[in-house]
Amino acid sequence: MYIKETKKVTKYLERVVKTKCDVCQKEIPNFDETKDLRKSRYFEVTTGHHLWENDSIDSIRDYNICPDCIQKFIKNYIKNVENTYYINIETTVASEERYSDEEYEEGE
Repeated sequence: MYIKETKKVTKYLERVVKTKCDVCQKEIPNFDETKDLRKSRYFEVTTGHHLWENDSIDSIRDYNICPDCIQKFIKNYIKNVENTYYINIETTVASEERYSDEEYEEGE
């Protein structure tokens, strides 16, 4: 049998407040401000390789890229054929309602 007690626990979550393009450093406006999906749209890009080597996990990179820079980014990535193994591109919208996966306990 477990004897339980209730405690108040404070947990801090990181919240995304702004999104910047990793290529041009331009801020991507939040949908909460613009109410226009076209102005707040950007691409989440993940690159890496899945070879049977120890550094596969270290090869994974995540980027936020605005619509103006996505073609340039893809062309530059594909140019270097030796390092082009994996690319995943998803369209998303900048919003303040996004939280990171990391949690912080009180006092950190």
